[in-house]
Amino acid sequence: MAVVAVRAMEREDEVELLEAMFAEELSWPQPTNRYELEIALQLPAAGTATTLALALVAALPAEGYPMSTQLSLRCAALGRAQHAALRAAMLAALDFSEPVVYAAVSWLQQEGAGEGEALGALGAPEAALALGVEAAAAVEEAAAAAVPIGRRWIWFHHIKSPTKRKLILRWDPCCN
Repeated sequence: MAVVAVRAMEREDEVELLEAMFAEELSWPQPTNRYELEIALQLPAAGTATTLALALVAALPAEGYPMSTQLSLRCAALGRAQHAALRAAMLAALDFSEPVVYAAVSWLQQEGAGEGEALGALGAPEAALALGVEAAAAVEEAAAAAVPIGRRWIWFHHIKSPTKRKLILRWDPCCN
């Protein structure tokens, strides 16, 4: 019983620490739950003058804290595989005996400052980070539009003749 009370105090202490250090960046997706929180970070993109908007979402459970703390990342400029790689690197670097969310934020800030290798090893397209999400989506749409798509409409009142059907197929080789 005493261990549960100590863990509850540690969990409350971590939330108070995060409130004190990240007052502007900290938000609660569900205002009624103090232990599910989100921290918005602006990390410098490697080799560019732009910043990478990243959100760390954390759920601090009542039972099993700090070992069962759930952490996830959100970033519009990164793909699913890049999210998974960054999250795996972050979880591997964390020590779950200290305040976990604070350690995760510190690790992400160190990675963004260029002290770590995880953000650089993601293989994120630097052009997409520099252009921003909307411009990268426009580039992808333009590349997809470069593929020619054709449609042919052939209409005859009656196509009963097998000869006419064969001629239609001969006129357009893509119908074969």
